[in-house]
This record gives sequence, structure tokens and C-alpha cells, in this order.
Amino acid sequence: MNERDVHLQAEDSTVVFSGLLYYKQRARLTAVYRMFWAVLRRGSCTGPNRLELCDPNQQTTPVHTIPMTDTLHIATRRAKSQKYTFQILTTSTKHHLAAVTNEQLSLWLKHIKTLLYGPPQPGVVYEFPVYLMRNSDSDPLQLGGQYALRISDDSVYLVTADSYIPTRFSTRLQCIMRTRYMFHKQKTSFNVLAIHTCSTSRLGEGRFVFQTTSAVAISRLIDHRVKLLRGDQLKRSLPSASLGLNDSNDYKAPTPSIPIRPTRPSLPR
Repeated sequence: MNERDVHLQAEDSTVVFSGLLYYKQRARLTAVYRMFWAVLRRGSCTGPNRLELCDPNQQTTPVHTIPMTDTLHIATRRAKSQKYTFQILTTSTKHHLAAVTNEQLSLWLKHIKTLLYGPPQPGVVYEFPVYLMRNSDSDPLQLGGQYALRISDDSVYLVTADSYIPTRFSTRLQCIMRTRYMFHKQKTSFNVLAIHTCSTSRLGEGRFVFQTTSAVAISRLIDHRVKLLRGDQLKRSLPSASLGLNDSNDYKAPTPSIPIRPTRPSLPR
């Protein structure tokens, strides 16, 4: 297998990596690993981060699609009937896959983990379809129903799903205290995401609950950008000498000093 067979040489910028993969499927009472042409795609207007499994002969229309937005964990695993196996654990199910060689296994794990846990691109506005649930905090805004949640470098706001008109839901990332996602036990088609805002937000202190299939991805993205903003604010507020910064722009938070508890003297026996 040459390099052209492993990497998809196309002008599509959403393609991160591609190659042959085995996917575990149920066939009556047994499970069989079948070969597919897999394409790992970055999220865009056509869809979220996903792994598409196509027919090896056609390589165009995906037969199976594994969404990466609600992926919880990815790791290698041992299988008796197949080598170089790994699994993708999502909020709804487990996907068992296998690479062709051990080198390919390392490449697939590297690219998938980079797509899942890598830092978001600065200057890019991410958009997720959500359903805002009505509660005591959203009722004063007269909002509820299907929207598109957009996350920029410094703010989070809602726009209408059909005409993309901005709504009254808009807050800066610094005003978000925490995010929390929960898994619905009965309905696996969506999960629940809660965004808690503080009193300094233009929305006031509240808890806004959304139904979405991208709860994990939204929570990770907000938490990552909030940490970046708070790190930049700390860097600007304190002098560089107190932070121990060098000439480069790398910022390292100072390690707090841990007090040493005095030890009691040993008593004579």
C-alpha cells in the first residue's frame, strides 16, 4: 500500500485522514469485522466532526457515519479474532474498529485524538444545532425551541435556526461559571447541556438548558476558550517579572508554594 492509498489526495479541506479500516458489525449471532474505506472529516457547514465508512470500491457515499461530537474516550483494545483494534466510546454506544497494520493504528489514534482534544482554531466561529428548553431563566428572554448556538473567541450567542437572526441570548465567555452535560438514559438521540452564567452577565445569573447531540463538544470548547481568556487576563494584569516570563510569549502559571507541616518530635520509649 503506497502513500496515496493511505491519504486521501483531494482538495476537500475537511479531510483530516483517510485509509482502510475494519468495522465490527453484527451478523445474526456473530460479530464480523468488515473492511471499509474510512475518511476522518473536520466539522464544517456540511456536518460536525465525523468518521465516514465507505465502500472500498466506491469510496464516495458513506455506508456508516460515526459522529465525533459526543465521543467520550478512544483507546486500543484486545480482540481474539482481529489485530490492531481500538474502540470509540460515545454517549450512546461503542464502536469497535481495527487498522490494517500497527503503524496505521498509531496514525489513526493520533489524528482522531488531535481532532477530539486538540485546541480549537482561533478566529473560527463554531456553530451547533441546539434546542433551548423553557425554564424560569429563559422565560424572561422569551426564548425556547430550535436555535443555532455559536461560539466565538470571546462570546456565546444564539441565532435563529432558519434565518440566523441574533436573539437576546448573548454573553461573554468570562461570564460563564461552568458547563455541565448529562446523558439521557432513555433517549440516546440527544443529550442535555447546561450553561451556568454569573451575575455580571447581561443575561444575569441563570441556568440555561439545551438539548443537543453535541453536548460534549460544546462543553469542551467553552471550557478551553474560557481558560485561554482567563490566562490572557492574568498575563496582562500581572507584571512579567512576577510571572517569570522570558522574552517569548509562552506563559506558565506560577506554581503555588505548599506549606510544610512541622513534624512532631519522637518521644523516647
